[in-house]
Amino acid sequence: MNKGKLRRTVKILYTVLAIYAVLVATHLGEFWPFSIYPMFSQAGNEWSRSLVHEVPPDHQVTGWEPLLQVQLPGEVFALDNIGLNQNDLANLISKNEDWSPRRMQSIRHFFGSYLDNSGFVVYRARGRFAGKDSNDVIIELTPYFYLLPDTTILNPKLED
Repeated sequence: MNKGKLRRTVKILYTVLAIYAVLVATHLGEFWPFSIYPMFSQAGNEWSRSLVHEVPPDHQVTGWEPLLQVQLPGEVFALDNIGLNQNDLANLISKNEDWSPRRMQSIRHFFGSYLDNSGFVVYRARGRFAGKDSNDVIIELTPYFYLLPDTTILNPKLED
């Protein structure tokens, strides 16, 4: 390899590294494709997901306060059974402030014929670190909907 090609190669390498350094520095150390996963790029931030529990069709609504996971009634329901992505349901729940009858019906629609024999409780799970001196995570599971075979009950605190 001659000196001209070597210098050109080294110059290109330094240019690429300089561009990368500028991009990383101006994006708080996060630059695609190295931080496409939220577990890396959003570590420590509060997060929100959804959780669905299947309950008997005659389940009685017991309250609307946040619960711990061990307190949840029924069994976890896999959203794959109804072809629904967990993140899609979480986004629908967390970004919606106006729960009209039409929107509540769209939630019921996801569960289709499963509602003939079961009820479901849709929870919003919100997690955050307990504090700077702790590695504990606090998870609040707030019921948003009770979907029973013939009724949809919205958390009354959400209607305010």
